[in-house]
Amino acid sequence: MQKPKVSFSLVLALTSSVLAIQVVVLARENRALKAAMPTEVESETPVHEPSRRAHFEQGELLEPFDLTDENGAKTRVGFDGEFERLLLFVYSRGCSACPTALPVWDELSSQLAPPVSVIGIQLDGVAADDHDDPAWNNLAFGHHGLIDPSQVPLAKMTRIPLTLLVDAAGLIQWVRYGALDEQDLGELRDLLDLE
Repeated sequence: MQKPKVSFSLVLALTSSVLAIQVVVLARENRALKAAMPTEVESETPVHEPSRRAHFEQGELLEPFDLTDENGAKTRVGFDGEFERLLLFVYSRGCSACPTALPVWDELSSQLAPPVSVIGIQLDGVAADDHDDPAWNNLAFGHHGLIDPSQVPLAKMTRIPLTLLVDAAGLIQWVRYGALDEQDLGELRDLLDLE
């Protein structure tokens, strides 16, 4: 008994048909994925994707929140007159842009004195032995971590690094996402009455 011969052309035609069907299916899936993607491109490191897109804005009221420092001490940042102005630096060790922001923040914070308070918030937690890298050590501002990541402020920290200037009532006076450039520093220095 002789085996039936399958022509090469027939095999090639069937294989091409299967591949064509796969291309059509993949193209359809690609279009669906593109339609589901956000149109806004984030240039800084995204922290998380909140259910609705929201960012801090000037004139917005910042809610009180709880922090822990490098030694585990807890503190509440409230807006009840404990400071006249608060400069917040928000960053993460996993953020690619944050190491370039740290020296700028450090220089700026070393020029400040009361009535301006400075707090650094490290979103990926902080521990006393966590800062072996010289870029993260000996900064003029202390490292803090959020105690409860579900607190209201974190919902709006959609990109880091983040710099906020807040008044005694919790009103945001100035906000910037990303590393500060010379124009940003000039604006912030003017707001803080620095030379």
